Amino acid sequence: MKEVYSTTLNFRALNDVNQIPYTGEMIRGWFLNQIGLFEPDLSEILHKGNSLRPYTVSPIFAGSKIARSLKTGDYCWLRITTLSQEFSEFIEHKFIKEMQSIIKITNAELNNPGLLLELQSDKNHSGKLWEFDDNYQSLLTSAFQDKNNKIELNFYTPTSIKVSDTESGIEKDLPLPIPDLIFKNLIDTWEQFSSIKLPTNLREFIRIYVAVNEHRISTQRCIFSSNKNDSYGERAIVGFVGNVKLIFLPPKNKEIKNDTSEYITFTKALASFGQYCGVGHRTPIGFGQMKIMYTR
Repeated sequence: MKEVYSTTLNFRALNDVNQIPYTGEMIRGWFLNQIGLFEPDLSEILHKGNSLRPYTVSPIFAGSKIARSLKTGDYCWLRITTLSQEFSEFIEHKFIKEMQSIIKITNAELNNPGLLLELQSDKNHSGKLWEFDDNYQSLLTSAFQDKNNKIELNFYTPTSIKVSDTESGIEKDLPLPIPDLIFKNLIDTWEQFSSIKLPTNLREFIRIYVAVNEHRISTQRCIFSSNKNDSYGERAIVGFVGNVKLIFLPPKNKEIKNDTSEYITFTKALASFGQYCGVGHRTPIGFGQMKIMYTR
């Protein structure tokens, strides 16, 4: 049973495009428009509202990095993930089989005709390692079987956490791997799409007893367009990429201490879930894409 699903699409560029802006937002537009061709009601639902989305799409990758330019004939790929059994089945059995073979990616920053890509049947490409699936119960089972005291997270696309100042109400992007902020959206998304209930005090456990043990991160600035201005004169978001190792500290709170094993299991399961839903905000357009590797 595929409740969470990650697949990739391989393409060949049909034209030369230099200085490609961040494509995640454009890919989502294409993705929803494609769905609208054969499931217009579903596309309308996915377009509307501020609720958590049952999918993510990545920006276009060239090899293992986000594509900044492409030449005619270059191969590239993108990733789609889903967070519910129904939507996973739809993407696997309908969307991929019926989508158009040539796609056009464009916005105001890309000169006409934009970026033209032709779907390739060859699945032996750089994105192959991003193809996997699971279900929520299995995520928990695997986490329970792992006895390591650390979690290693590798972030491949810029990741930022939205934080708000309580007094001014101003929202900011925080490009730092603070554990309780990393897990906040993972908890919210799990509760939205999984029927498995999380422990009541899990947020408190993570806030107090999960710490960064080591990291090797850098920041990346993703330019969307120049339609809206930030301090640099462009619409852009700064996020972090790289490697982060988290460690579990020994609990002192008696109530939490009695359930330490359960809290650790659910925290690890949430980290694995992050491979599908992404970390931080703007995950539907490919921010916060990561992989997990348990370490000793």
